[in-house]
Amino acid sequence: MENLVYPKEKSYYRIALVFSMIVYAIVAIALIAMVAVARGAGAAPLILVFFYVFLIWLFIHFAQGYFIARIRKSSVKISERQFGDVFAIIKSMAAEMGMKKMPDVYLLQEGGALNAFATKFMSRDFVVIFSDIFELAYAQGEDALRFVIAHELGHVHRKHLRGRWKIIPGFILPFLAMAYSRACEYTCDRYGKAYGKPSGNQGLLLLAAGKELYEKVNEDELIKQLDDETGFFMWLAEVNASHPSLARRVKAFKDFSVS
Repeated sequence: MENLVYPKEKSYYRIALVFSMIVYAIVAIALIAMVAVARGAGAAPLILVFFYVFLIWLFIHFAQGYFIARIRKSSVKISERQFGDVFAIIKSMAAEMGMKKMPDVYLLQEGGALNAFATKFMSRDFVVIFSDIFELAYAQGEDALRFVIAHELGHVHRKHLRGRWKIIPGFILPFLAMAYSRACEYTCDRYGKAYGKPSGNQGLLLLAAGKELYEKVNEDELIKQLDDETGFFMWLAEVNASHPSLARRVKAFKDFSVS
């Protein structure tokens, strides 16, 4: 399973982790110094610092909980009795990945958008699949759906959403946050190929051209765009993006061989 991990994901993670540990060490030293000062000036400054840290944590926790609640109230939860055939695919993939607990998966209507994403709240993982992608399971496009499901389960399995506090301070380094995010996407595309077992690259082509035209896309011509679309602004757009360009993802998908 290690061969599914895009090499740069680990490299970027280590850089972010080391830098974050340095930041946390500096913060710890500063707090120790504040405690020493507080002995003479009273504990009020230190209490104020911890109070603001708690408020920030509470705000983030509340915002995330509210976001998840809005999704759940507007979505259809996939289960054995709700789209049971797709639930069986998800359950099988999760078991094959060795997941101890399968994430909750929801179907969301989002105005024709072609997307899916993984998220979490406290100890629970969630996968949300937009309805237009989901429709393909019932229109002879199961390969595309399987890829999307395996890709999002890959995020959960790799724990991309857990323990982010360990590396977040490292993301103040220029371009590192986006570089790490893109590397994670490459990893999960590999999960899509390994566990989704698509017969082709339908999942990514679907995102590139839409559900009506993706089967007509010339994959080789799409990859050739990488040679034509170069220059400073193309580079700038790429390094500031959380996802690699679709042409790069299609090429990486095609080049990767599942052992």
